[in-house]
Amino acid sequence: MDESTVKQYKSDLTDEVEPAINELIERAEQGLRHLYKKESMLQAKVNVLDLICSVVTPFKRFTKGRIRTINTTTIYVRDNGFE
Repeated sequence: MDESTVKQYKSDLTDEVEPAINELIERAEQGLRHLYKKESMLQAKVNVLDLICSVVTPFKRFTKGRIRTINTTTIYVRDNGFE
C-alpha cells in the first residue's frame, strides 16, 4: 500500500466521521445550554423559597406566641367560670 492510498483512506474516513462528531458536539452543547437554563430556574425557585421562609418564619414565631396567649386566656376564663 503506497502513501497516496493511505492519504486517500484517511481523507475518506475523515469525511465520513467528521459530520457525526460535529453532530455529537452540537448535541452536547444543546444539552449543556438546557442544563444551564434548568439550573437558573432552580436557583430562582430557591431564591423565592428563601424569601418566603424569611417572611414566614418570624410570622410563625409571632403567631405561635399569640396562640399560646389566646389559649392561656381562654383556659383562664374557663377556669374562673365566666363562660
